[in-house]
Amino acid sequence: MFNTFHSAGVKAFDQKNYGIAKDFFLQAINKNPEVAESYFYLGQCFFFGDEKQQAIPPLKKFIELRQTNSDEVANIAYAFDLLGQCYETQNRDSAALKCYETATKIYPSGASAWNNMGLFYMKSAQHYLEADLTNSAKLFKGAYAFIKKALELCCNNPVFLHSLASWYEQYVELLGRVVEDEETVQKNIASSFNDAIDYYRKALSACSEQDVALRNIILSNLTECLAQYGHHFYQNKDYKKAQETYLAALSLDPEHLVVMNQIGMALSKQEHYLEARHYFSSILDITEDKQEIADAYLNIACTHRLEKEWDKAEKALSDAKKFAPEDASIAEEEIKLNESKSAALLVSTPQTLFGNSNSDSQIVSKTGPESSFSI
Repeated sequence: MFNTFHSAGVKAFDQKNYGIAKDFFLQAINKNPEVAESYFYLGQCFFFGDEKQQAIPPLKKFIELRQTNSDEVANIAYAFDLLGQCYETQNRDSAALKCYETATKIYPSGASAWNNMGLFYMKSAQHYLEADLTNSAKLFKGAYAFIKKALELCCNNPVFLHSLASWYEQYVELLGRVVEDEETVQKNIASSFNDAIDYYRKALSACSEQDVALRNIILSNLTECLAQYGHHFYQNKDYKKAQETYLAALSLDPEHLVVMNQIGMALSKQEHYLEARHYFSSILDITEDKQEIADAYLNIACTHRLEKEWDKAEKALSDAKKFAPEDASIAEEEIKLNESKSAALLVSTPQTLFGNSNSDSQIVSKTGPESSFSI
C-alpha cells in the first residue's frame, strides 16, 4: 500500500517540485521498500532534477520489481527509455542502445523510446561521418525511420518534430560528401535545408507557449539552421538568396552578430556598400568584444575602399587598429588600400607620351573629365 510519504511525493512530483518529491519518496521507500512505484517516481525525480547518474539504481529496482507484471508494460518501457538516456550521459552507448531496443520491443507504442533511439543513431552517424561514410549513411537511414515511427505515434509532438528537423539539418553534412554531380548535390542540400526549416517551424507551432525552455531551444536551432542555409548560398555565390535567408534568421534573433556580419558581406558582394555599412555599424552598438569590434571596423574600411573613399577607409582602419593592433587582416587591408589609392592616382593622372613619329600625344583617364593639354 501507498503510505503518506508516497502520496505527498506524488503531489509534489505533479507540481514539478522534484527536490521535495525526492525526499518524500526516499522516506516512503525507507518505510516500505517493496512498493515499486516509489522507486519509479524517485528515478524520475533524479532524472528531471538533472541527477541522471543517481536515477539509475531506483529505475533498475522498479524494473526488477515489476518486470513480470504485464499490466505495467508501458511504465517498464518508459523506465528503460529513461535508463537509456542516463547511460548516454555516461557515454555507455551499448547499454543505452540495449535499453532503447528493449523499450521499443516490449511496448512498441512508446513514442519517446523510438525518438531517443533515432537521436542515438544520429549521434552515431555523426561519429562515423569522417571515417566511414557508408556506415554513417546507414545510421542516418535508421535514425530517420525511428523518428518517423515516433511521429506516426504522436504526430504533433514538438520534441519529435524538432528531432526530425535536426535530422534533415545534420543530413546536409552527409550530402556534402556524396560523390555525385555537383548540380544534384546542391539540389539535395537545398531540399534538406528546406525540410529542416519547415519541421523546426512546425515544432515551434506545436510547442506550448508555457513551455518556454523548449520554445527557446527550437527557436535557437531554427535561427542557426537559417544561418547555415545562408552560408550555403553565400559559399555558392548566390548573394541575393544568402541575404534573404540571413534576414529571416535575423528576424528571429535581432542581435545575432554572425548573421548581421554576413548580411553586410552579402550586400558588399552585391555592391550595396552603404547598406552593408549599416549592418557592420550595428555590430558596434551591440558587442563589447574587441575582436568583433575590430572586424566590424575592418569591414567598414573595406566598403569605403571599394567606393574609393580613401579618408573614410583610413579612419575605419585606424579604429580597427585600436581594438586589434596585431591583427594581420588589418595590415593586409592597409596594403590593399594603399595599392588602390596608387592605382587610382595612376589612372586619373594625364600621362604625356613622347613618341618618335607623332607630334603631340596625350592619354586622358576615361574616368576623368576630358581636357586639352598642349606640349
